[in-house]
Amino acid sequence: MLGCGKTRDVSDVAPSATGGDGGDGGDGGDGGATGGSRSDGGSGQVGHVGGAPTWDPLQCHATPVPEPSDPAAAEQWSLARTYCVALGTQDCLLKSGAVLDVVGCTSDEALEACVAQVLWVHYANVSSECEDVWRKDIACGANSTFGTPFCDGVGTFGPYGSSETCAQENAAYSDCIQKHSPYVEVSGSYATCLYQSASVSALACNITCQLGQDSAELDCSGSEGLPKQCGCKINGHVVISSKPIFVSDCADAAGQAADGLCTGTLDCCFEYLEQNRQACRCEVPAEYGYDSCEAMTTVAQGRRVDICPALLPDDTGGGCWPPGSCSP
Repeated sequence: MLGCGKTRDVSDVAPSATGGDGGDGGDGGDGGATGGSRSDGGSGQVGHVGGAPTWDPLQCHATPVPEPSDPAAAEQWSLARTYCVALGTQDCLLKSGAVLDVVGCTSDEALEACVAQVLWVHYANVSSECEDVWRKDIACGANSTFGTPFCDGVGTFGPYGSSETCAQENAAYSDCIQKHSPYVEVSGSYATCLYQSASVSALACNITCQLGQDSAELDCSGSEGLPKQCGCKINGHVVISSKPIFVSDCADAAGQAADGLCTGTLDCCFEYLEQNRQACRCEVPAEYGYDSCEAMTTVAQGRRVDICPALLPDDTGGGCWPPGSCSP
């Protein structure tokens, strides 16, 4: 089960709560506190066990999307390809920034990257209500003449037409995307959650719920028309449950999450000593036979906290490169 060990107020937490002192790492310092793993038997070097990576970021990694067998998907694929061919003809694929992540790609490879990105954006953002305006806009874009050097700012995220010749189609696309989001909002007794509608995602779904400064997710998958199994995350961290989570569909998962499934684990977080080491859990007491968090905390001889540190968001700002280049 999940173990962790400090409150949001880190001033009263023992050093072991942040991952331990890592043992005597010699000149390499504290391996455990940095979150790394030793690969040299205790010299203090931090890193992952394994060979050197051979994936080269300076090589092209575009993967062609094969033509789908479904007629509607095949038409979408054809429209995306025709549009990307038009961008390539006008030298908009490699130099204008219209297509992302095409370092090292040839023009033909950049075309494949363009098709993949256009279809992904369509999948993620275009609801059934906006399908017609998407088709009209991208078809207009395929017949556009784009201005240099930035090709009128078009790209794989849309709108797709030239600002001069496709202004009406561009506006219709933008308006429809804004009005008909593919995300469905579900409010419950505990939280408000979002998920993508079945018209966009029938096999898998991601339910997201905002809990003040924290967030919860249910990632569910399963064949269309059959129950789905879900996994729970808090602030991006996987929460190990004593029971599997099954739902009938994505709407069911969102409704249960809004009523406390996964999200409710943050209602009962407590720290305690486990074999003289600081530990922390966020649990649903009823799953362990307790009628309250206080009862479960009392058995552990612990104390309530807002959240276990292992479930806190990891984002520390990221920093800038080169160092010191961030704006004040």
